[in-house]
Amino acid sequence: MYLSERQLPFTTEKAYQGFAAVEGILKVEQERLVLEYQVKDNFIGLLKSGTKNLVIPYHQLSKVIYSRGLFRSQLQLLINSMHILGEFPASKNGLIILKIKRSFKEIAEDMEAYINLRIAEERLARAERDAEEGR
Repeated sequence: MYLSERQLPFTTEKAYQGFAAVEGILKVEQERLVLEYQVKDNFIGLLKSGTKNLVIPYHQLSKVIYSRGLFRSQLQLLINSMHILGEFPASKNGLIILKIKRSFKEIAEDMEAYINLRIAEERLARAERDAEEGR
């Protein structure tokens, strides 16, 4: 199975200063990441938003870090643009933290490696274009 065909379920718990949680799926595409998500209240859990998409092109990412915990792990997306962060309810200081269940550890590790590779490829391509234009 290709990595682009995989999906990674995630949650966050600190949307809107802890009054809401986000549940969704991270999808890896050739040129971008897509976070498909819903926001629900943290009190009863009955109020849910419609499904929303946050599209993050690789050139807007600084780095992706996967860290494992004892029961739950997290995938950190370091973003270059406040414009992108403004659309996601659980982001702060250029960072989106996605909580990942332990059962999806291997997928998260594969995604971290692939996404960081794509970020590096984007930077290299940009540097090559800049060098050619400077000649």
